[in-house]
Amino acid sequence: MTNLVTQEKLADIEWRATRLVDAVTGALAVPGRRAVLRRSLGRVPQDPAVARAHGLIAPYLPMLPDPVRDGSYPDTAIDAVAIERAFYTVAALIAAQPRSARDAEIAATDVDASVPPDGTAQPTAAESRIDAAATPDADVTADPTPALSTSAGSGRRRPSLGFTLGAAVRAGKLNGETLPPRLHLLCRQDVAGVHRHLPRLVGQLRSDLVPVAWVPLIVDLARWGRYRDQVAKGWLQDYYRTVSARPAAPSPTTSSADIPTGGVAADSESETS
Repeated sequence: MTNLVTQEKLADIEWRATRLVDAVTGALAVPGRRAVLRRSLGRVPQDPAVARAHGLIAPYLPMLPDPVRDGSYPDTAIDAVAIERAFYTVAALIAAQPRSARDAEIAATDVDASVPPDGTAQPTAAESRIDAAATPDADVTADPTPALSTSAGSGRRRPSLGFTLGAAVRAGKLNGETLPPRLHLLCRQDVAGVHRHLPRLVGQLRSDLVPVAWVPLIVDLARWGRYRDQVAKGWLQDYYRTVSARPAAPSPTTSSADIPTGGVAADSESETS
């Protein structure tokens, strides 16, 4: 049977997802297009209310089998549904952001910088801001790689939803007591369920101006049908690593006078006592 989410095919999905996000972000300033996409939030692609959104999303979709027409194997059909819904849901989520978040998204996005001429996917402005937010007490130049999930097509590590949620908790934007049960519930959902639960959670993030890495979210949701447990594990690991991460150690050139009381030095002393 055909596997639609192999590494090679995920690379194509990421490439297309990057261009979809660029296109939808560019459409945020156009009220009519924004309304068309927002109207599709929470609906399956075959819903008549989504009909006008096809023209904005379908050009970026990979070619997918029609389970009914082609008689696809069950796993292939699940893959196709998950991939298609990933593109439609994230496009709608981008369009449905509160106005303040929408304006910030437009201002922070530099399409030319995020996708160079050779087509190699690069971290977007939003992803860079997520990296910095995850370690608010640390040097923002510190390598955030340990808390990031691999994005299949690019070969580099990019923020997952779990990382974003952890960063939001550390920044005081979300409640660290109530969020874990919500995340665990999300991770137990099937394809329909994860798309039903996501809008409220992502809407809360964007209401607090927490940046969301849209492209990795599309890639993860595209894998949800066949590899839900693997994606969910990554989200949970990224979340717990991020909320428990310690600030980066000072550089060797930092003098002892520059280390604040109760900082890294104090922590080290308390551990050895």
